[in-house]
Amino acid sequence: MLENKAFQSSALQKVDMGSRGVIRNDAFYYCDSLEEIVFQDGVDSIYENAFQAIPLKKITMNGFIKYIGENAFIASKESLEEFYLTNIDRWCANSFIRPETNPMTYAKEIFINGEKAKTLSIPDNIQTIGNYAFANCVGIQYLELP
Repeated sequence: MLENKAFQSSALQKVDMGSRGVIRNDAFYYCDSLEEIVFQDGVDSIYENAFQAIPLKKITMNGFIKYIGENAFIASKESLEEFYLTNIDRWCANSFIRPETNPMTYAKEIFINGEKAKTLSIPDNIQTIGNYAFANCVGIQYLELP
């Protein structure tokens, strides 16, 4: 678990979260040199403002995240270039309270399993796609449902 302001104003450039279960409010508050973050399977909660004032350029999601709080990624609204998704099954299970809590919303380009995504192919085993899971994803132009 990363507690409140654990890395406040540090000079970090990239973070691989490993399997840290919870990222508390403002954990990376004003780490303005941080450009990239990788979330592994096992990160289940990202609290409000966790990445406040950080214009991230690249986010990689490798698992399911139960909760992403308000404004966790709001500072990346203009800066987020790339969003990498490695497990579409688990991403579909995410449910967001508003589109703005979904960091994929801000990405200029979306990559699924390493490939730039123009087409979103939902696997046969997916029964439900969570609230706002793909909201405002401008990079995706085609949808294929089973």
